[in-house]
This record gives sequence, structure tokens and C-alpha cells, in this order.
Amino acid sequence: MDRALPGRMIDLIRDGVHPATLKAKGNKAVWSALMKTAISAQLRGWDSMEWQALLDEPKSHLGRQMRLRDGHKPIAKKTVQRTMDNAWDKAWEWRTSRPDAWNKEEVAEEANRRADALQDVIADASRDLTDNERAVVSYAIEETRARGLLRVPMPWRSVQEALGLGERATKNAIRNAERKGLIVLEVAGKASPVEGKRRANLYGLPPATATPSMCRGTRPMGPPAQTYGTPAA
Repeated sequence: MDRALPGRMIDLIRDGVHPATLKAKGNKAVWSALMKTAISAQLRGWDSMEWQALLDEPKSHLGRQMRLRDGHKPIAKKTVQRTMDNAWDKAWEWRTSRPDAWNKEEVAEEANRRADALQDVIADASRDLTDNERAVVSYAIEETRARGLLRVPMPWRSVQEALGLGERATKNAIRNAERKGLIVLEVAGKASPVEGKRRANLYGLPPATATPSMCRGTRPMGPPAQTYGTPAA
């Protein structure tokens, strides 16, 4: 994944808000610029410290504008830090609640980022996961990668066929994976006796930042867990 920020975002951080815009909108214009650059950084896999470090650079005019109220009154260091933290958090909330606002490339990048992070979880033998749960999550990961989407259909029959499990084992593994936060039910499906009218549940993967602490258990350490790839048909 290309982690470089787009040129327009680099320019915004370097040049800051245009003086006319700053005069007309004041601190709101600075906040908007912080949100835009934070969203862009998150989409490219940056963490908050990397983004803040760029704003802290002497050549960042946006960083200087952020430290002045109404363009001339110095703001306390703690308040500046709180502003950056809030901007990063609000950018994350907006970005994860408005995937429809992303373009196709941004959605695919985020989908792959979540898939990569979750793959590390199921490959870790110390995680408190059963083989069936790992297999179901692996199925969700591969569907997410293949489709390049944040929500993918996971009808239990398709999962069962792909993994070769029984009906009860398949449904239990999906339910447990959801309960443990490994997959997220985004849109509930619709049951129907008529095949053409059925709607599968749509599942998403959790944000990459949520995965490091998942399913930390006290299971005995043994041989490395199998790293599941594309489920067999």
C-alpha cells in the first residue's frame, strides 16, 4: 500500500489554510483542514503520532495556525495536544461511519488493511480461537480482499460449502467469531422460503487498530496455528 499522502494534503499541511479563508471562517477552517489531513493519513495506514509529527515540523504552517487562536493568540500546549487528539478521533469516527463517502480505491485500501491486521490475529497460536473460528474468519478475510469491500455477504450455506463443516458447526463458528468481535454484522439478512428473496447477512472486518488485543487467552503454547488461505471449494 502506498503510504504517501496526496500532494494536496502535503500542500495543506505545509501552506496552511488560505489567509482569506482563515479570515472568513477562523478556527473552524483550521479544524476542517486538520480533519481532512487526518482522514487522508488514516486511509494510508498512518498512526496519530506520525500525523502529529508532520504538523509539529517547523515548515508546517497549518501546525502554526493550529497553535494560534484567531490567527494571533497563542494557545496552551495542552489545549493544542487535545485539539490534535480530538481531530484524529473525530476523523476516525467520520471515516468509519461514512464509507459511502470514500472512493473505490480508498474502500479497497481500507478493506485490505483490515484483512491484513486480522490475518495476523488468526495466525497467532496464542489467540483463544478454535480451528473452526479461524476458518470462518479466514473466509471473511478472503471475501473482503477479493471483493475490495467493507461489507461482504456471508450466507452460512456458502461458508459451510467452502469449509466443509456441518451446519451446526458452521453457524456456531460464525456466531462465536461475531461474539468475539472478529467479524461485525453490518446489515442483517432476510430469511425466505423462496431462494430468490433471501438476503444474506453482510459482515465487515473490525478496524485494524482494534485487532491487537483481540482474543488474548491463556491457552497452552503449542505448534504454530495453521495460517488459513483461500478456503477450499
